[in-house]
Order: sequence, then C-alpha cells, then structure tokens
Amino acid sequence: MTKHVIVRPSTQSTFFPIGSVATKSKKDSYPCSIGARCGFTCNAYGDSITKIEIKEISPNGTQITVPSAKIHPYRAPYMLEIYWVFEAKEDTGDANGITKFVCSASDDIHGTQAANVIEIHAVVYPSIIFDKSYVQVESDQNSVTMRKVTFVCAVRGRPLPTVTFRGGDSVAFRNLGSEPDNVIITGKDEAVATKVIAVDVDLLFESIIMIEDENAVAPYCRFYDHLTSSSYKNTFYVEMYN
Repeated sequence: MTKHVIVRPSTQSTFFPIGSVATKSKKDSYPCSIGARCGFTCNAYGDSITKIEIKEISPNGTQITVPSAKIHPYRAPYMLEIYWVFEAKEDTGDANGITKFVCSASDDIHGTQAANVIEIHAVVYPSIIFDKSYVQVESDQNSVTMRKVTFVCAVRGRPLPTVTFRGGDSVAFRNLGSEPDNVIITGKDEAVATKVIAVDVDLLFESIIMIEDENAVAPYCRFYDHLTSSSYKNTFYVEMYN
C-alpha cells in the first residue's frame, strides 16, 4: 500500500507558500445568450488573501467596477470567491460580442497579487431556419438530360455556425460534397449557404423514388454547435421534378 504525505515548512499554515496568491475561474471564456442574465464566479487561493475583485475591461482598456459583484464568505481559510451577474444584450461587448473581465486578488500583508482575464460571449445559440431552407430543381440549359439542383440552408447564430452539406446515400447526390458554394449574410446573425450540383435526370428520378420509399437517406445540411456539443441538420426532400 502506498501512502502520500504532504510536507511543508513549520511556518507555513496552509497548503500554499507564504505570500502566494492565485486566481482561477472554471473556464477562460463563457457563453451568455442575448437577453439572459448569467452568473459567474472567480476564486482566489493563497496563504493570506486580503482582497478579491472583478472589473469589466472596456474597449479602450479602462477597468470598470462591476456593481453586481459580491464576495462570498470564506469557504476555507485560504480561499475567497467573488460572484457577479452579466446581462447579455445585442450591443454588448466588442464587434464580436465579447466582454472581458479581470479577476484580481491580493495579499496586502506580503505585497503579492494575481489576476486572470475572463471572456464572456454574448451569443445567439445557432439554429437552422427551416422555413427559409429548401431544395429547388431546374432544367439545365446546357443539357436536356441533366437537372440543376440547388440546396439552400438558412442558419442563425452568433457567431454564425459553419454549414456543411451531405448527399445521403442515393446515387444522384453522392457528389454533393461538403463545403457550400457560397455563404451570404442575409440579416443580423443570419446567413444562407447554398450548394448547386448537376444531376442526370434518370438518376434524379430514381433517387427521389428511393428516398420516398425510405430505401435511401435524403441529402441534408448540418452544423455542429460547439457551445452545446450538439449537431443539427435539415433534411432536403426533393419534391419538384421538371
């Protein structure tokens, strides 16, 4: 059996060396949905912490006191915790919707201090705009045996999600690829990704029948949301045939 023993100088009363100070939050960046009020904490650790505070860093670099900040009672002799509330708005933060805060702590007895920066992202959680996403089949002016198929996937989010396309497993759409041909910003926090392919008319008809009979997977667009670790997709059912 192995035993672990912590050895420290007789003059050191806690786990931390005399005069040591460290600040820590669970993460360096957090999302906060626009319109929501989100609470955050920062902890300070050390031998003799006398002060902890949180300040907002304005775009010009000045530090602003946070009115909602409250210091929690000591959880342990070597720790202080500060809590504050952040309200995310449309115009919150910099051009990317990021607001920065600095959490600082000090040991005035020994003249030591520490700080770390926390970023809060005012986000619009990503989603697919289903009523603006569709597939269109048109005649191909270059060939009577081909059809032009346009896939349109509309999305919303801040930051805007990255859209990819998948062709399913039907023969007609296997060459759909993944990257959109173009992405157009259509409004605040909204964009439309499109993908155009040429498909043989007989293969198109065959694939439509297979998809309708549930013998093949239909093409779709999708994106991965890193904030929630979730995947979202919109399936394209090709109904128009010329």
